[in-house]
Amino acid sequence: MLTYAPRPELRAFGVSSYIPHGERPGARLIPVRLPGARARRQPGVPGTSSPSSPITSHETIEGARVLSLPTVPAALPSPPPGDIVVGAYLRTLRRDSNRTAVDIAKVLHLSLSAVSQMERAASPLAPSRVRAMLRLYGLRDEGEITVIQRLLADPRDPQRFRMFDNARGAYDRLAAIQRSATTLRSYTSYLLPRPYRTPGYDQALRQSGAPRDVGARRAPLGHVPPRPGDGAHFTLLLDEAVLRRPIGGHRVMACQLEYLLELMEAERARILVVPPTNEIPPLEPSITEVAVHGHRLYVADQPVGIEYRSGDGYPQILRDWLNEVERACAASDSHDRITRARDALWSRAAAEPVVR
Repeated sequence: MLTYAPRPELRAFGVSSYIPHGERPGARLIPVRLPGARARRQPGVPGTSSPSSPITSHETIEGARVLSLPTVPAALPSPPPGDIVVGAYLRTLRRDSNRTAVDIAKVLHLSLSAVSQMERAASPLAPSRVRAMLRLYGLRDEGEITVIQRLLADPRDPQRFRMFDNARGAYDRLAAIQRSATTLRSYTSYLLPRPYRTPGYDQALRQSGAPRDVGARRAPLGHVPPRPGDGAHFTLLLDEAVLRRPIGGHRVMACQLEYLLELMEAERARILVVPPTNEIPPLEPSITEVAVHGHRLYVADQPVGIEYRSGDGYPQILRDWLNEVERACAASDSHDRITRARDALWSRAAAEPVVR
């Protein structure tokens, strides 16, 4: 067992140790031939009786004790978040340039499998190949290319499964991750995540001095964050305090909650309100769990940039915590809570003078 030293807020959650993914009970054991052991076929069970053949689960070993354990598919090791982010960004740039993976493979003299594996972070990304692809997609700024290359983790770096991106184009890369995702599950106790915001809510945040997108540029649709219903499965775990925080005033916030109700009623997103009776302490004020290309990535949209985490350790703790929070919510009760908050905001908005 690998002991995991939790942060102070994790101790209240009862976290003291962590079992790495590959050391969980029930992990698959690979059968090996013991020196001097001879395979024997069991009567009536398909298999081989040849001494030179590999021993299968249907066979016993003479002279050795065999322990029978359930077979569990082994999980693939998670790549560093930099590889996942850069791979998704390369895929978005390729699609924006109206090129296929076959086109890129021919130009760069690579196999189609190599291009696909780079975009899915199924294999380590070589900085030289990333540079060649970026230049092929029209990026000529050497400074920006170098920034993207630096997102790729050194395999010797013990902190490679944690990455902070606040360089130019950070939100373009975040949008690429979101658009490549199959599921996005978000929790927030402060502000609504970007995909759920109305234009009025987003404008009010900008006018209030909230941080602007880091290095966001005018870009094609591929760089625009997805909206619920665009294809991925969206889940939002919303602390009830967010409903009572009138960003932009009562009228703007009432319209925002109206939009959330529309998403729920159209089944474009699953939105759950965390009740005030919930006793599970928050680990993060805002976090999004993204499933992309078979990997699980945790994204924290912070005031000065974006933090990404992957792998085991703290990400596994985050996943368990999100599961607990989601189990504490009820869909029908959530719709009622948002409806009551919306009605209260409209009542207060009606009492306010209309600004012309």
